[in-house]
Amino acid sequence: MREHAAAAALPETRRVRLGSSWDGPVHGLLALVFVTLQLTPVVVLSLFLVRLHPAAVAALLAATAIAIFSQARRSLGPTEVLLGVDGLSVLSGGGPRFVPWREVRSVHVVRFDIVLRLHSGEHLRIPVSTPEPERDRALVIAIRSEISRGPTSPPQSAPALERGGRDLDQWRDALRALAANSPAYRGQSVDLDDLERAVGARDALPEQRVGAAIALAALSDDGRTRVRLAAASSADLPLRDALADIADERWVPATIRRAVRA
Repeated sequence: MREHAAAAALPETRRVRLGSSWDGPVHGLLALVFVTLQLTPVVVLSLFLVRLHPAAVAALLAATAIAIFSQARRSLGPTEVLLGVDGLSVLSGGGPRFVPWREVRSVHVVRFDIVLRLHSGEHLRIPVSTPEPERDRALVIAIRSEISRGPTSPPQSAPALERGGRDLDQWRDALRALAANSPAYRGQSVDLDDLERAVGARDALPEQRVGAAIALAALSDDGRTRVRLAAASSADLPLRDALADIADERWVPATIRRAVRA
């Protein structure tokens, strides 16, 4: 019963593709010009060197063309938006960016872009390479629905789950000891319900969610299932990776550090 309730409370993320820069003729032409300009100096240099070692020059030219083409694809598209219970991630050529729901004030469409107005005053533009009014309207409605929800606050004991400057392995061992032995941790009562609330709370700090996940995963298979569901529901990609590793009983310090921004 607890597992079914967790599944209902933590839906998986939704991924919305906003077209690819390679879908439209204008962006495709820009990509071609980009590749041509980058490749021209290499071609000119190759014309001078081709007599020295034709096969080596041809291989170099081919490798350079592939590298530039890959760079163009990363820079020019596609753009995707990943919606989770904790926020959204914009996936584009510039790399992913995660924005928690609590930081989003409003959303609207400006020409071909979806624009998020953040509480910080920043206007985050999400480029739409291939406009589709119905899809774009549905995405705006979904974002507005999320930011209109009240906060899902972590339990009062959640700060006790934080790392507190300790070594990662020490933090992990202390949390596992909490799960195995004691109902109290660092002077505060932390029970199973607290852990489940903390790992799935949309406004909990990543460090609190990771701490709750470590303790839950040490408890039982049901605890690991809960952590796995929390991972599937998160749009915060570093946190998602860390929770998935913890659910599968893998301990990768580099992944944990990225998740807690340490």
